[in-house]
Amino acid sequence: SSLMGGQITVMRGRLSRVGNRDVLQFDYDVEIPGIPILLRQRQVTFAGGGKSFIVTCTGTTNTFATYEPVFQSILSTFQAPAPSMIPSGFQRVGIWTYAVIGAIMGGMVGLIKTLFSKKEPA
Repeated sequence: SSLMGGQITVMRGRLSRVGNRDVLQFDYDVEIPGIPILLRQRQVTFAGGGKSFIVTCTGTTNTFATYEPVFQSILSTFQAPAPSMIPSGFQRVGIWTYAVIGAIMGGMVGLIKTLFSKKEPA
């Protein structure tokens, strides 16, 4: 799959639980032209209060497992309002499709912004 000039090489998605919340979790590896490292992202979507909240954790494919306990700790402290409605059937598929597309696009925009932002001298 290609996204904003980058290449998603591995993608896994599943319904999961964080604490007592059902969440949608996507893990994917991304190659970005001009950047010599392969990145791994985990995006977790929490539904709450009629909105979706997406938390993105990013590392290199070589270091992601090292930081995974930190990412899990961060996710376990995230608080979202209770879902205002729980759609079923066809409606649920549509909502999750839009959540997935939004999660991927938001993560890529944030990643590119972070990678290309100028660092201030210390």
